[in-house]
Amino acid sequence: DGPGDPGSVLLSMWNRGKRSLNLGLTNVEIAELRYQQLYQFTDLTKDFFFSYAYDLTRPLQENFLRATLRPFPPPPPKDMYAWNHFLTRQLEECLGGLTAGYWICPLVHGSYIQRRINDYGRSLTLILLARRSRHFAGTRYLKRGVSDGGKVANDVEHEQVVHDETTSAASGTFSSYLQVCMLRK
Repeated sequence: DGPGDPGSVLLSMWNRGKRSLNLGLTNVEIAELRYQQLYQFTDLTKDFFFSYAYDLTRPLQENFLRATLRPFPPPPPKDMYAWNHFLTRQLEECLGGLTAGYWICPLVHGSYIQRRINDYGRSLTLILLARRSRHFAGTRYLKRGVSDGGKVANDVEHEQVVHDETTSAASGTFSSYLQVCMLRK
């Protein structure tokens, strides 16, 4: 479904017609139109990433711990790094804690780089992952310090993961280093 989809074209025409004729829009319709406009101005091809199978909002250690303990229901993603949390929270409330994790896929803002490295005959995979907090985010000249709610401006969590595939035939060895940065300037 794209911009040329007949259903979306008709819906867009209907909404524009209702607005131009001042037909009473309900609060839900007004909110939906606002979210549609916000979504259209968001460039999801740049600096946003997601995964259906791996929780990118949590570090490697938490994901490994969750995989070994297998809690039921699985914990929800960290809302601090889920940039679509506000848009999906009503769906999460309707679904409840048991099934929400299967239907909601968090969008993470930051950077993801993965490279293969050969080190003296060992095959290594290096992953650099930066997660930017959705709380108190903005340009560095407009957002500084700490908000009233205790959120730090432009909080970024950096994770470096190294995967050594040559140490074990099954899955290899993982190591991770996590650093939390608060950008000051």
